[in-house]
Amino acid sequence: MVANGIEKDIRAGKFHNSYLICGEEDYLRRTYRDLLLSKVTTPGDDLNFTRIVSENPDPGMIIDLAETLPFMARYRVILIEDSGFFTGTCDKLASYISNINESAILIFNETNVRKNTKMYTAVKNNGIICDMEMLSDKDLWTWLSGRIKESGLSITRNAWQEFLGRTKSSMDLMSNEMNKLISYCSDKKTIEYEDVCLMTSGISEEQIFSVIDAIAERDIGKTMGLYRTLLDNRTDPIGFISAVVTTFRRTAAMRNMQDEHLDYGSIAKRMNIDEWKVKKNLGKVRNFSTEELNDLLLDAADLETDAKTGRVDPEIGVETLFIKYCCKKITRV
Repeated sequence: MVANGIEKDIRAGKFHNSYLICGEEDYLRRTYRDLLLSKVTTPGDDLNFTRIVSENPDPGMIIDLAETLPFMARYRVILIEDSGFFTGTCDKLASYISNINESAILIFNETNVRKNTKMYTAVKNNGIICDMEMLSDKDLWTWLSGRIKESGLSITRNAWQEFLGRTKSSMDLMSNEMNKLISYCSDKKTIEYEDVCLMTSGISEEQIFSVIDAIAERDIGKTMGLYRTLLDNRTDPIGFISAVVTTFRRTAAMRNMQDEHLDYGSIAKRMNIDEWKVKKNLGKVRNFSTEELNDLLLDAADLETDAKTGRVDPEIGVETLFIKYCCKKITRV
């Protein structure tokens, strides 16, 4: 895997004062967020580390924290997650990043980012931006083959290709499904094609869009039926949520660019995908307004976080989300 700015700073032992970790791949964003934090903070040091999880937090408060000198530590670290600063305007904080206290490190972990904002430009010019996209097939193999070998197993070529086809919608899903496979094959030497077919349900983009179509039709029975079929096929609810968030984030980005009057070819170039896939994705969500699509993405992302942290039961959480969007006009609460 190609080293990103965070890895380079860790190897050099020198850190920038601002980082933006963004992109559609949540697994990578969490991984590099935690890796960076492990190098610039000390566990349990609440005096020099602050985490802010809030939409549109007070920029003045963040600046005050950054201007406070660290106590018996090298850095004062402020982690800001899903702030919304990179989709709107925050001139005060953008200006501060250009003249930040040298002992402060601001880490932004953002789901939604627009590259034409002053905040994005400020971090780009003064810090590090890590855009976490899905890895290439080669890098995915490097990532998971190590886990397979550590478990004393190997995997056949056709088993790997089948696994990749079933789970590539998100790295969270791949991780969860590989754990299931390794556990199931613990008394064997090799993961075979048949093992993947038996234990790995996978969630294709087409299945996700089938659910989205049913939601757009406000057909709760059809939506629940499709979801129940996935569960009957051993689909992990958290893996399903992660796949939905990844698909919606990608499609919402396409819709936002379409609203800015970009054509299919320009959108495909920016997203680094084929033009036919842009047409397909946008066609699948034609019954949603841009606001509705973004609202559903935000609710699904919130549910993903709550499910992974144990605040809600993932299966019930998904059903509640479906009921909300099938049974009433979409409104953000």
